[in-house]
Amino acid sequence: MRKLFFLLVFLNTLGLTAQTQVGDKWVDNDLSLQIEYEDVRKTGVFTFCIYQTVRKQCIENLTTGLHVEVQDASGKVLWKGTAMGRKKSMKLPGKYPNAAFLVLKAFKPFVVNKNTGTRIHQDETLELKYSIK
Repeated sequence: MRKLFFLLVFLNTLGLTAQTQVGDKWVDNDLSLQIEYEDVRKTGVFTFCIYQTVRKQCIENLTTGLHVEVQDASGKVLWKGTAMGRKKSMKLPGKYPNAAFLVLKAFKPFVVNKNTGTRIHQDETLELKYSIK
């Protein structure tokens, strides 16, 4: 266990991992939500990922449940629902030609590694307000 701890500290100093163990929890505050693809106005489809800001890449094996809102330019909610996080794409019940923003907010302040089941905590709940192009 001690060797593992020192290995993780060493990798963290190299920037190969941003996760640190705090007590009995794994913590990574360098994660964010990112929209990879969006066509909400024409087809009601978007794809998202959990993005590691240090590595500048989506981490495919991380997942989280999300509250999702589609808003117009004035902030009025056109549709709201949930994404359970099992898939990284979501098909909304329709197209939203007046959509201006896509708002994603994680249910809890942690993500889950799908391979191991390990929770990776953040100080703040992941949230994104994306401007639809």
